[in-house]
Amino acid sequence: MGIFDFFTKETERPAEKNGRQIAIGKPINTRETNGGALQVFRPKEFADLTPIIDALKHNRSVIVYINQMKKGDDMRAIDILSGAIYALDGSMMPIEDSVYICTLEGLAES
Repeated sequence: MGIFDFFTKETERPAEKNGRQIAIGKPINTRETNGGALQVFRPKEFADLTPIIDALKHNRSVIVYINQMKKGDDMRAIDILSGAIYALDGSMMPIEDSVYICTLEGLAES
């Protein structure tokens, strides 16, 4: 069992931290949802978003650290990724400040 095998799934009643909702709940196993493929990205500019979207298109979950981007560009990057994830019927969830997990399966309940 690896360090990234389990992530929390959002429950019906999210907790709040500093005015932001945070997900709490039972863990999900990424090996069951997408074969265990998980990649970590640290984009510095907009061109670095393309490999992230490509990984999502290949059904890989990704963790994105946006803290290395310029202020303002970081939120635009999240907007771009959110649009791509929406088009691919996936979900995005903040893990902590400037760190997000994006996946096509497993985190969003329909």
